Amino acid sequence: QRMEPDISVTSWEDFLTECGHHESSVTSWNESTKLKIFNGIARILLEAKYLADRKSMKITPRDLHPVVRLYLVERNEKFVLECLERTK
Repeated sequence: QRMEPDISVTSWEDFLTECGHHESSVTSWNESTKLKIFNGIARILLEAKYLADRKSMKITPRDLHPVVRLYLVERNEKFVLECLERTK
């Protein structure tokens, strides 16, 4: 119901646990594989400017594109808009 300010170790572990429920092979990954995947995801998020820096793993809120916002407003998609614009 809210956006976390950063990606914590616990968040990553919870994410992997959830993935394991959908794909059983995830549960057999060793720590090295998990770290490589985490580093790849972090690099992508950094390049896309969703993370402020790799050290803090602090998430930078993204602005909703004006065209997307207008589309949702015109269709009275209040719930979707609230979810996309929620930062706390």
